[in-house]
Amino acid sequence: MNPICILHSTSAPFETRYCAGALSRSARDDLPVSLYTMGAGGHWRSIPAAVRALRHSPPRLVHAWGLRSLVVAILSHCPAIVFAPSTDQPALLRRSAKILRAISERLDIQIVCPTTTLQQFLIQHGIGQQRCHLIRPGVDRSDPAPRQRNSLLRQRLGIKADEIVILAGGESTRQAAHELGAQAVAILRVSNPRYRLLIWGRGEQASKIVRAGQQFDAIPYVINAEQTLGQSIDFHELLPVADLALMTGSGVVPTVPIAMCMAGGLPIIATATTAHRELFEDRQTALLIDRPHARDLARQLLLLCDDPNLQQHLATRAQAQAKQLFSPGRFIERHHSLYQQIIAGGTICLEPHHGL
Repeated sequence: MNPICILHSTSAPFETRYCAGALSRSARDDLPVSLYTMGAGGHWRSIPAAVRALRHSPPRLVHAWGLRSLVVAILSHCPAIVFAPSTDQPALLRRSAKILRAISERLDIQIVCPTTTLQQFLIQHGIGQQRCHLIRPGVDRSDPAPRQRNSLLRQRLGIKADEIVILAGGESTRQAAHELGAQAVAILRVSNPRYRLLIWGRGEQASKIVRAGQQFDAIPYVINAEQTLGQSIDFHELLPVADLALMTGSGVVPTVPIAMCMAGGLPIIATATTAHRELFEDRQTALLIDRPHARDLARQLLLLCDDPNLQQHLATRAQAQAKQLFSPGRFIERHHSLYQQIIAGGTICLEPHHGL
């Protein structure tokens, strides 16, 4: 087995798979990295199977993504562990913090945080600041499509040429609160039925969001992209289908969908959470909504849709911000530096992160 093992569950959320995949492709001769998955269809079917494999052929370092992978790394007695907490479920974050706090006296686990919001969350829950390292995800500029409408894909999704499509960011999880977007779009459709909400189709709440849309409006207006297409599609492929992007999440939220929408040049409306305020500046890179209510959100959506100059301003500034914050090269470089310092032993010190 290679000296560095990147491990996550086959059911891991989008951000985990995207970032772990990027790191697995960054392997060098002097820093070999391999990606392993755990669960149905993965390299190891269960936690015990993964533990046995790692004990039989121990790596120099395990980068564990999510709580299940952290448990595997601990039970395998790995000499060095890097942990990337999952941001899609608050309960798992709190449980992860409890486990880290309980074992911190006997195990030196380093933690990677994609935002200062998550970093502060862990510190406030008793995790030493020296263990929590800020490394923002990298978004390849070739991934987000340019700001050019994909008319063919819009047709395949059943979208008319004059319809206004609002893309809900990322997976439809409970924390993403996409139902708030469905309610806001329903309000807009009372006076203008051209508004539609586009969801990716992944996440445990996706079917619920579609059903909720049917309750709010007699005409189905919530589009489940993967269900409609009958196939998988990468999130960034939906950017040229949309006119606006909507970030309604609360608490600690996944960063990659936000980064993709920023880099892809979509005007963005977001709830004014701590996590969103870290990445957005109101009326400069996004419109921020102080009160997460459907009517307030609908009002801001209408304001942005009726102001092409504001759309262009937000999109241009957000693209510049994304280039500064979400550099793929810096994402890889900072992880490699962390790995090398851990393997070498001694005090770990990463250069301060550029940007916010």
